[in-house]
Amino acid sequence: SSLEQLQNMNQSLEKGLGSEGQLQDAFRNSMATSLVGRTVEIPTIEVEWEGEGRTRIAYRIDDGASTAQLRILDARGQLVRQFDLDPSRGQGAIEWDGKSRVDTEVPTGAYRVLVLAKDAAGGAVKADALRPVTVDAVRFDRDGATIWADGQALSLDDLSGVLND
Repeated sequence: SSLEQLQNMNQSLEKGLGSEGQLQDAFRNSMATSLVGRTVEIPTIEVEWEGEGRTRIAYRIDDGASTAQLRILDARGQLVRQFDLDPSRGQGAIEWDGKSRVDTEVPTGAYRVLVLAKDAAGGAVKADALRPVTVDAVRFDRDGATIWADGQALSLDDLSGVLND
């Protein structure tokens, strides 16, 4: 009868809702495996200047920021260069030409990069510099998927985005 069919459907739905966590885990694991060989962006605090061309530095700024800056610092923590960012864009990238704020070329090497964002009241808003890495492998254990990229163990939550290769 129709009532019996409705009761069976209701029981099936209740069982399905009970396994919702398993369904989410399966979806996340499937998504993680599809990333092998792809380029993803992860938060970083370092950028490498190789002495020629331009270095792309991507960034992400959470909603609510009214001002934002990207700062490049040397090994001593001294300001090398600063870029004002448009916080309304949410994410973007700048191209650094390896020059300091007084327009001189800086030595090759690693530099610290910070993205600082504030709301209208002066409170901090979460913001990150990002770097591209290629996903090498995905490993599974009882805690879920671990993504390996550039010798680093990551979770899906660590990823800011997936780039077109």
